[in-house]
Amino acid sequence: MFDEGPKNATSHVIHPDNPPHSYARTGIIANLYAFKSNLNMTQDELAPRNKLDCFIGPGATTAELVLQFGAAVVVGVGCLLVFRETQPDVSPQKNVIVALIGLDMAGGIITNSTSAAKRWFHRPGQGFKEHMSFIAIHALQIATVAFQFVANEGEKWLYFGLVYFVLLVSAAIVLIVPSYLQRPTAMTLVATLIPASMSKQVPQTPGMEWFLPLLFIKLLVSHLVKETPFRPDVKAKQS
Repeated sequence: MFDEGPKNATSHVIHPDNPPHSYARTGIIANLYAFKSNLNMTQDELAPRNKLDCFIGPGATTAELVLQFGAAVVVGVGCLLVFRETQPDVSPQKNVIVALIGLDMAGGIITNSTSAAKRWFHRPGQGFKEHMSFIAIHALQIATVAFQFVANEGEKWLYFGLVYFVLLVSAAIVLIVPSYLQRPTAMTLVATLIPASMSKQVPQTPGMEWFLPLLFIKLLVSHLVKETPFRPDVKAKQS
């Protein structure tokens, strides 16, 4: 993982367990300590204790739980309020659907970006097939928006097919590129897809314009990008 240089240059190798004094006060060693400690997860710590752990990842801290559930509710309500500005006279059932979709999108963005979720969804054995399966099940949310909120009756299937196809292709691209390019690739795709989703060439969903940006961020950035799962008990001191 770390480039230690030529084998005969052992005096220049930086060891996280025994840093030379000249490096002790730099951020380099602190980062090496943090990286090493965060990967020292036992099998018990990685094992889900209940069904909730299978969705949010084992070992979620209180702060992570507050963020992913509390903030998700707030954002979900915000999504509903935005929808009602455009569609004030819809049925109570549609209002509930909008709130649930907003909750799912916001909660998914936050949950999938936590260290607990990163450890769980990127654990050994989770490869291309498993990640694409997770992406694929979001056909349900896309179909719900397509058939409940697309303004033009004749464009409902177009919206579903177009969004689902673009999502699957984009997810495959993020998974195929080398790990060090995953984040910038995902960001490039999201930066492209968000303005594209607002084009009038895409079937319109009045009041639900926030859905596609949140969907792309949730899946392409929060879920697919593999990152180091930092832990709160790591105290890397820098000066």
